[in-house]
Amino acid sequence: MEDVKAALTEAQREDAERVVKMVETHLASEGLILEKVRIPTKDGHPAWAFVQGSALVRIHLVYGSPDMTANYLQVVAPVILLPDANTEALYRRLLSLNADELWMCSFAIRDDTVLVTADRTTLDLDLSEVVEMIERVAVYGDRFDDELAKEFGAMRYSDAKAGGSH
Repeated sequence: MEDVKAALTEAQREDAERVVKMVETHLASEGLILEKVRIPTKDGHPAWAFVQGSALVRIHLVYGSPDMTANYLQVVAPVILLPDANTEALYRRLLSLNADELWMCSFAIRDDTVLVTADRTTLDLDLSEVVEMIERVAVYGDRFDDELAKEFGAMRYSDAKAGGSH
């Protein structure tokens, strides 16, 4: 982790520390124990994970490259595994939800998993925006894992994870 941080500019390092403090302030205010929600990452970036309802929510602070001025904050919640059938209808539904119902977030697909994601540069990021990103992804993840699983006969990510199949 220190190698990754060593490549950062002083401004990026200070920005990362500021964002970590905001994320952890919010998580602690929600009653989460920071030592339990901090998660290790392969690349040494700060990250956290917690469960809201049936949704797993992950927060990642991704360091920008040294030639960039900012870092990035990403909040994701895996929702469902792609079903074997009816995927075109699912894709249409996800795009429709992106356009009409989601605010500050969008659906995406990584590997065979549908997820809700919100990400933005940390430049001028404040605590209210951090809270909004985390809360929206958590609420949408918990809502849509049930709705989309039922609508498309898909497996919720949380059920797949509990069963060890993902």
